[in-house]
Amino acid sequence: MFFAGGQDDAGATDTVEMWLPSPNIKRRGEPEFAMSFSGRDRGGLVCGGRLVLAGGHGGVGAWSAAHRQAEAAADKPWLRSGVTTSKRRRSPPKPKPKKSKLYATVDVWMANLSGPVLGAGAGGSPGVRPQQVYKLSAPVALPKVVCLAERYVLIAGGHPAKGCYDSAVHVLDLDAPPAPGEALPLLPQTLNSTATSYAAVSNGTAAIFFNGQSADVFSLST
Repeated sequence: MFFAGGQDDAGATDTVEMWLPSPNIKRRGEPEFAMSFSGRDRGGLVCGGRLVLAGGHGGVGAWSAAHRQAEAAADKPWLRSGVTTSKRRRSPPKPKPKKSKLYATVDVWMANLSGPVLGAGAGGSPGVRPQQVYKLSAPVALPKVVCLAERYVLIAGGHPAKGCYDSAVHVLDLDAPPAPGEALPLLPQTLNSTATSYAAVSNGTAAIFFNGQSADVFSLST
């Protein structure tokens, strides 16, 4: 099981962790992956031995070093004896979160990749960077990703803006992928609804996207 990205009070992370589901869920030492950006709200799965992560938000809510230094300098003096409430110094105001940036990035690794971790990338954590990086036609958060025949990865929908949902369906052919950095091709078919949320499942030869009322089915024949 892979856990990719996320965010806490320190900001977003690019870390991808691998956990073994049996016999007991536990953290495993390898592989150590790092996404192409620090973020959250990605869609992803393992298909044909590759880990594929798509879309996502990045650059949200990190406190600046200057703010943390100012907060430490305030030192909360009212906690010391002899200092009255009237002499309390104010802590610096909490900064506004940075504006969320949407990404159209698709990161791909061999899921069993191992080897030396060369250190952090630009502003990131140590880890093996994606072996291939592709693009979606538009940046989205939380796209649904399914696998067909352990070869084709369908990336459908996602949120291009709050309250909106994209109907485009991208395909990544793992046996005949585009050149790194290129945009993934779009299927001529699209989702029939632009509902704000979908569930997605695959039985290996067909992918089903369900919006709570109706389902779109994509099969190898299409």
